[in-house]
Amino acid sequence: TPAGFDKAIESLTSSNRASSAFQAAGFWAWFAYFLATSRDNKIEQSLSQLSEPALQYVVTEVSKVKADPSLGTRFQHTFYGSNRALRRRRLFQASKIELPGQPSSSASEPPFSSPEPNLSSSPPDSNRRSPSPEPNPSKRPRLEPSHHSGDRQIDTTRDIIPCLIDTDVQPLRDVSDTLAYRRASQEEMELTVYNETRELPTFKPNPEYQYAYPKAKNLPNVFPHDLCGNIVKRADEASLMVSYPSHPGQCELVVDIRAIEVQYYAFKLFGLHIRPEDQQRVVVSQNGATMTILGSLKLGDSSHLTWGDTLGDTISKAVQHSPERLRELERA
Repeated sequence: TPAGFDKAIESLTSSNRASSAFQAAGFWAWFAYFLATSRDNKIEQSLSQLSEPALQYVVTEVSKVKADPSLGTRFQHTFYGSNRALRRRRLFQASKIELPGQPSSSASEPPFSSPEPNLSSSPPDSNRRSPSPEPNPSKRPRLEPSHHSGDRQIDTTRDIIPCLIDTDVQPLRDVSDTLAYRRASQEEMELTVYNETRELPTFKPNPEYQYAYPKAKNLPNVFPHDLCGNIVKRADEASLMVSYPSHPGQCELVVDIRAIEVQYYAFKLFGLHIRPEDQQRVVVSQNGATMTILGSLKLGDSSHLTWGDTLGDTISKAVQHSPERLRELERA
């Protein structure tokens, strides 16, 4: 049982807004929240500052991720074999949180690659107690962000804030995406999906007015911290290109963003909710209707209020004070 687990479930009924949101998504979503916040209280603070739609976005993405099957035997003991099992079950039932099932069922539920235990499916007879299987001593596998698979796993050391999630929370296999901020004056974003059979876009800059692949160590001089970490790197170079042609309206900043973070930046810049569904990405409207993204999607006209936080003050101010932007404002 993880440290602080029993203390946390004692206070389930008096939880804060973030904890309640994860509880509503089920045991595995709440357990991911518990693991992350028990290791770093800054995560809980960050979650508490999110708007309701942003918090629900985080909860939705976390609840899609499956737990490691090795957790099954360990949670069987926690909820059906230990001397505190009955009380633990009652506390979760009081909060209307469905628990992992009994030992005899197959591991078909969500999974989580954490030091803690997991799964089954139907609740056991309260008069019977299951034997306590020994936890699997073998070292559990870690899934790096670049691996894509249908059954994804979360390492418990990972954060769960969207911009910090370092594991693949979308089922698109073998893809890498590009966010291209076209025409700085209008701040458009182009999202393109590339299959692994193709390499990432290769920039071939025109030396007269284009620059590409700067040293990654120099990114913090321009971009905010989270964007620096989410730009694709090649050796010690960052995958981006800037264009400064003679006409200011044709300036461009093209940035390769890690595939798992594309949904986050679409939401941050455009307030657009994108989620994985049946090996595709779909755009989700407020009434629940979906639109499948086939190949690419181009988004435009983001609010200038989002530029500074997303792209950094340097770029935001350069765009807002550029001659082209001023002419746009004059034309309304």
